[in-house]
Amino acid sequence: MTKSVKIIVSVFCIVFLFSSVSVASNYDSFQKYLGKNEVELTQEIQDFNTAQLFAEFNKIASVTNIQSDVSVLIPLMKELVNRKDEIQNSEIIDFISNKSNSVVARENMIDFFMIKNTEDPAKKNEIKSLLTDDEIETELKARIVIIVPLKTEDINLLVDFVEKDAGILAFNSLKRISKINEKLAYEISSNILSEQDSHSELKISAALKATSKYFKNNVNKSSDTVYSINEYEFIELNKKIINSNESALLKDAALFSLSELGTKESLLEIINNKNIDIELKAYAIDENAKVLEDILKNSSDISDIEMVIQALEILPVNNLIEDLETATKNINDSELIEKSEKVLKTKSKSINSTNKY
Repeated sequence: MTKSVKIIVSVFCIVFLFSSVSVASNYDSFQKYLGKNEVELTQEIQDFNTAQLFAEFNKIASVTNIQSDVSVLIPLMKELVNRKDEIQNSEIIDFISNKSNSVVARENMIDFFMIKNTEDPAKKNEIKSLLTDDEIETELKARIVIIVPLKTEDINLLVDFVEKDAGILAFNSLKRISKINEKLAYEISSNILSEQDSHSELKISAALKATSKYFKNNVNKSSDTVYSINEYEFIELNKKIINSNESALLKDAALFSLSELGTKESLLEIINNKNIDIELKAYAIDENAKVLEDILKNSSDISDIEMVIQALEILPVNNLIEDLETATKNINDSELIEKSEKVLKTKSKSINSTNKY
């Protein structure tokens, strides 16, 4: 098996590993694969025509779940990839459209469609026709939305998905809108966040992410007062979610949106918030090491330096400790100097930041 085929097969198998569908009528086919080695299976599969290969693919996918031995899928995946130049796009789309095939198999056929058309972006658009098919399940549309390179002309459809769906399709659609038009995603998200009781947790979490991205990437963000949330209010909203919401999904979304925002104010909220686990604080500090570096190099404000010290007490980052030593040379605050010296002593145990630094 070539290296590239192994990589593609591994991607398929990971997707299968986290899918859970059980179809008893196909279990015998699955057991057949467990009883043969890869050489035997490869020989048998090579004799399949395309229709037979697709049928076998569906049978095994329909009974593969997290408890299954996913290695039995490798020969099928390998043969499917090996034949990608022989298989027509229309055959794949027909398979995906056929509701008698398992959702797991059809989801993975969407991935296979994208792999097949990697070098021809125009052909990737052929699968977009499924987005307007009312018979196609939302989870399949969600997969298409997130992996097909949708563009400005698809915005109206994506907005419609956000408005009408409450699950993964809305989540993925808002994420995609954010990649195409950040300001529009911010407008939509602002409305969602101002009426949280009317929206699902998935939609709210997507709105948090899209808003964070917009504020981070737009210099004049605070001037958008026409919408119902500005950056300060956004930080306060995330703080409220972290402090009061019982939903783990929303708590995590709020934490990550604060971290992604990447401002002194958002990072200070993370550092000081007692409801955020120390491990997540360390993640945010690592993610925003460049923010802390800029503070040390450009600010002589005592409160700013104290904030960096607090961060380094949680996660000692090597380069930042060196910058702290320079920044505190001309400080006369004895209490701050004492805290700084304690942090400087951790240099031998410090780490190099792994994110954005």
